[in-house]
Amino acid sequence: MPRLPRPTRRGPTRRRPTRRRVAVTTALALAASLSVTALPAHAAPSYASTISATGPTGYWRLGEAPGVTTAVDASGNGHTGSYAAAVIRGSAGAVVGDSDTAASFDGTAGKVTVPDDATLRLNGAFSIELWAKLTQFANSYPGLVVKGSAGTADGYLIWYTSTGVLHFKRNAVDVATPAGALTTGGFSHLVVTNDGTTTRWYVNGVLAKAQAVTYPASAGTAALLLGMGDQYGAHTIDEVAEYSTALTAAQVQQHYYAGATADGVVPSPSPSPSVSPTASPSPSPSPSPTPTPTPPYTGPDPVVAAVGDVACDPSDANYNNGLGSRDYCHARGVANLVSSGSYSALLSIGDQQYTDGTLAKFNESYNTYWGGFNAKTYPVPGNHEYLNGDPSGYYQYFGARAGDPKKGYYSFDLGAWHVVALNGECSYVGGCGAGSPQETFLKNDLAAHRNACTLAFWHEPRFSSGDFGDNGTTFTAFWNDLYAGGAEIVLNGHIHNYERFAPMSPTGVATANGLREFVVGTGGKSLVGFGSALPNSEKRQSSAYGLLSLTLKSTSYSWQYLTENNKAKFTDTGSTSCH
Repeated sequence: MPRLPRPTRRGPTRRRPTRRRVAVTTALALAASLSVTALPAHAAPSYASTISATGPTGYWRLGEAPGVTTAVDASGNGHTGSYAAAVIRGSAGAVVGDSDTAASFDGTAGKVTVPDDATLRLNGAFSIELWAKLTQFANSYPGLVVKGSAGTADGYLIWYTSTGVLHFKRNAVDVATPAGALTTGGFSHLVVTNDGTTTRWYVNGVLAKAQAVTYPASAGTAALLLGMGDQYGAHTIDEVAEYSTALTAAQVQQHYYAGATADGVVPSPSPSPSVSPTASPSPSPSPSPTPTPTPPYTGPDPVVAAVGDVACDPSDANYNNGLGSRDYCHARGVANLVSSGSYSALLSIGDQQYTDGTLAKFNESYNTYWGGFNAKTYPVPGNHEYLNGDPSGYYQYFGARAGDPKKGYYSFDLGAWHVVALNGECSYVGGCGAGSPQETFLKNDLAAHRNACTLAFWHEPRFSSGDFGDNGTTFTAFWNDLYAGGAEIVLNGHIHNYERFAPMSPTGVATANGLREFVVGTGGKSLVGFGSALPNSEKRQSSAYGLLSLTLKSTSYSWQYLTENNKAKFTDTGSTSCH
């Protein structure tokens, strides 16, 4: 692509307005340890009524008190189960704000037995849904649900491995998620569906695996066993439901948020602060009360992985069934870096899937090694997601986590930090300049979130020493707003290398109170070199795939660039205070 003209870098350093440093309290969510902008409070239907409204053929809440031997079928279809004595009843349940309890299984003899019925054989379209919390890995093949032999058409099985891989097996066909889908320490919402042609795994409302498969009909009469598989498992399960339909992605998300949030509302990833209409003049208006500052955040410091430009097109000769070649298609190796770190979130900086980001390519390529991180991924789109003007594959794959498909921008909190995800594909969302809908959102969002530290990320960089150059004035309005709002970090991809800049003003002038830009386009697709180094470029490399690891502290941050398999002798580490 042609090299764009470089922006003028001369100009006075701007004085920045003084701002209050108030850290916003964040509730960490389950395994992802994340929070989304606060949800509105209102009276919501119960989790049980949400499930019942979807028409399950069997629904076992597993909330019986200790000593009760029968597991009631809340669907009303009469599929009453019986508890083995080893099952501990009355354990803390999965559903937020619901006093209904759960059942814990000891890994030795715990199970719930439900007699066979034709509706539980799951012929045709079907879904199985439950919440599970892994206590410890017990036995070689611990399971959550089993009916008959999964090696034949007459049975099915849900089981998991010591690395958190979830399996659905039927007729000897195993549909498995990436590693880490089931984690220890908290409940996960698990759904497996089949619409007659494709089996899909969802974890915490996000698609983790899709695989084309058609199952023959079952006439098996074995009992349905809850809480175990081919072998017993040590775990707690809750709210098990089976359906004779394939739940849609929207229904799965609705069920997840009904159980994982206090009011059951699916949070909008792009909440814009509401602007009150101008009131009619009235005599002696009462002044608005001064808002009470939110108490400082006191939880653990999130550690965040950030990278873009990830998965090769499966038709690329270098893709090599996901294994890659010597110099290209290293998405698997970078994914191993994510798996080996204890990351609270993954900031995915666009061009997740090449060449055109269709849903089929996402499911075949990106999902193979990166799908297991979807529950903690915050994505922004890149130019390849919008190639040919059709980003539907990206929005279908990431679902609600990608924000409103008409916008693709949103914001959220990570620990004490406020994070703004922006859409750099400006022409598709009404522009990125001053006064555009997205720039207005950014300005209002920064005004509404006065955190001590702020980070923003989108795909194409404002500044780059890479072969494709920088992006002129395209993102000047973003930089102006972030600079005026006291933000710390801008993350970009697009250029397939790694580069770190010193803090700068929007015109590229070094200043202690500026924005520090990181370009991290090293997620696996390919690597490109550099042209002449721009002013304020402090560190750069184009020889090693890898990711940027950020530790977001209450009033400071530290960074480290991690290379794939530590194959290159390149390091970049540092730390600094928020200003």
